[in-house]
Amino acid sequence: MTKYRMCLIVLLMLSLMTLGVLSGYFLFTPDPEKINVAEKPLAAETEPAASQAEKIDSNTKIIYEYVYLGGHKEQSETTAPRNWQGLTLTEFKGIFDTWQIKEFSGKRVVISKNLKVYSPKHYVLGVYEGYVAVFRKNEFSEDKVKEITETPVSALPETEQKRLSAGIDFYGDEELARILQDYET
Repeated sequence: MTKYRMCLIVLLMLSLMTLGVLSGYFLFTPDPEKINVAEKPLAAETEPAASQAEKIDSNTKIIYEYVYLGGHKEQSETTAPRNWQGLTLTEFKGIFDTWQIKEFSGKRVVISKNLKVYSPKHYVLGVYEGYVAVFRKNEFSEDKVKEITETPVSALPETEQKRLSAGIDFYGDEELARILQDYET
């Protein structure tokens, strides 16, 4: 395989991964402007005295944590939108009732959500039509072919063929590029 073609493949893979991560971010991050605080019922619980003083302000960092099947975590961070400013823990719980609030202070709020899908960066190396191939799990945990290499499985040692037949799970774009390079040399 020429260096030009390899660079093209790596660039294409990185572009697709970036698109996948951005899609996941926009699909699973709530739009702060669309959350109307007045429409959400407040939780009936009372807050401890120490946390009553804690309110979100314009400098509060909001950290979204997404936990995918397989345990992979991804985070994104933003500052608190204007319509969240002044919210207490109880008010915030009323809005994010399907999220786990891991930390709440005037400086930082960390919320976490378990997603029932695999991360867009979760890959499985395996065999497709006699060649080494990269698979990605979809929302139904089915392997979907992402890329087929030019490396025939029959050219590999028997132990490696068995590992590929069973599937080799790995995570991350950098790991994907490294593994593909190993199999193509």
